[in-house]
Amino acid sequence: MYNLNKIFKGVVSVKEENGLIKLSRFTDKQLETYKKISEETTYKRAKSLAGVKMEFVTCEKKLSFDFVCDCFCREWLGFDVYENGILHKVDLRDGICEGGHFEYTVENEGNVKIEIYMMFSAGLFLKNLSFGEIEYVEEEKINYLALGDSITQGMCTRSASMSYPAILGRMYNLNVLNHGVGGYWFDKKSLDKELSFEPDIITVAYGINDAMMSFRNGNDAAFVRDKAKEYLEELISIYPEADIKVIIPVWLAAEGEDEILKAHINSVREALTGLCVDMNLYYIDGLALVPHDIHYYYDRPAVHPNDAGFLHYAMSLDNAFPGFFGKVM
Repeated sequence: MYNLNKIFKGVVSVKEENGLIKLSRFTDKQLETYKKISEETTYKRAKSLAGVKMEFVTCEKKLSFDFVCDCFCREWLGFDVYENGILHKVDLRDGICEGGHFEYTVENEGNVKIEIYMMFSAGLFLKNLSFGEIEYVEEEKINYLALGDSITQGMCTRSASMSYPAILGRMYNLNVLNHGVGGYWFDKKSLDKELSFEPDIITVAYGINDAMMSFRNGNDAAFVRDKAKEYLEELISIYPEADIKVIIPVWLAAEGEDEILKAHINSVREALTGLCVDMNLYYIDGLALVPHDIHYYYDRPAVHPNDAGFLHYAMSLDNAFPGFFGKVM
């Protein structure tokens, strides 16, 4: 019998019921908040296993488990397998399914550190874990909480381990909790004081959906600024000792197609930048993160970076905050 709490990383709860392992990266209170907004969109995205991974050491050659799909927010799912820190397999499965079987043959000999990443695109129940005799890997000393919308969630990566929080986690051996939810915005109700995860460092990456919604509803940048201020004040009150950095919205291809929209998004960027200055919060201009080229984005018009775009995002973020992710605790 495995100690599931020691195998799974990037979750706040692990429950086993009727042979099924249920994982969640949010508290029940947070899930209810997302469910009240939309059971078909935000709730499903919150139930996905973005950034969740299994981690252990084994000398077993054949690894396997079964899974049951709970919901999808994109029409694919996948698992990435790392051996001793090196990516060995991207198991990408196109289409929506009810479940399936995962099997992997370890290539290295002897005791091997295995990491198996889950994808942002689906909620899964796992069962029948078969990893042989294992050793547990201790949690890292630095806790990183990634807050944001679909880009933080990792949409639309085609490799489960290529979201920017996951990349930074591997670069600096961070204990990462990905709280990205596609389509979401600055909303202090999404925060929960009872969250058991105690972050040392936090990135906040909302603003794109705020800008788009305010544009459609006829609200100006000051409206977004006020919502962001409420959110950030609540965040600071919950985590007064955490080191917080704010990510201003990234480049969107739609800005080159609509001058009025571009002006509005830029006004939101300026408002959020001014807010960070007023609140004495460090920030980075999102326009410096991903190349302004559709080849680094998955969808059209460009909204979500592809795997190459996420590499740029993570590396640029790391360069913008030198020492932040690799800080010594």
